[in-house]
Amino acid sequence: MAEIKKNVHASFSSREDPALSMGVARAAHESGYNFTASHSYQTSEWEAVWNDGLSEADCVVVFYTNAYRGRFTPALLKEAKAIQARKARDPTFKVYILNTSDGGTADSVQVNLLRNTRAMGDFDGWVAFTKQQGGAAEEAERAAAEQRRLEQA
Repeated sequence: MAEIKKNVHASFSSREDPALSMGVARAAHESGYNFTASHSYQTSEWEAVWNDGLSEADCVVVFYTNAYRGRFTPALLKEAKAIQARKARDPTFKVYILNTSDGGTADSVQVNLLRNTRAMGDFDGWVAFTKQQGGAAEEAERAAAEQRRLEQA
């Protein structure tokens, strides 16, 4: 009987360094996990697909990098809220905050996965960032929706 693999999901900026993304995917696979995150280029179904991945995940890696912090989009805000809600519902859900500014690497993720570590990185700092930046991201989303409405009128 084949062993059932656990799933690692991720939240990252579309401008993330591909080498880091590939390194985390490799780290997950080498640790015996499926890496379920893929960039869907904000298709109309992206949110449902992303949320399905989160609901099936045993762990999520947030790429809390300069790219993430520098371009915190409405989509990243939605992902952050979903991760925080999942963590509130299930305190044992693993959230790994990968902050390359603090020396985090794909290897850091792999070590924590292999050790089955409950958390990695500054979760509270990331939450504070998402709450602080959330208003600006939501306003940008409202402005974009209004622009689309005007263009269709």
